Amino acid sequence: MSVTENMAVHSTARALGVPVATLANKILKVQSDQGLTEMIPEGMARAWLALPLFVDGTTLAVALADPSDKILIADLARHTNRTIKPFAASKTEILTAAGKAY
Repeated sequence: MSVTENMAVHSTARALGVPVATLANKILKVQSDQGLTEMIPEGMARAWLALPLFVDGTTLAVALADPSDKILIADLARHTNRTIKPFAASKTEILTAAGKAY
């Protein structure tokens, strides 16, 4: 992730009060034992720039390139039948992590 991208992600996260998921902090990865790639298939993850991270009870943590997109968050909640906890992440890193997960 470039310095500019990193600054933008952290700035967005601060403004929205959401956590940051990056490859460096090891949060930006799909937990392989939770069936997450079935919840959000690869095509959807890439198109929506939304990478499922982990499930905690009825909540699905999702890294989003635009964590302020309430319509996308609502669509993800309907599609997965879970409450969505957004994490801020860069488009570049979401696509990189998706390449490893799918």
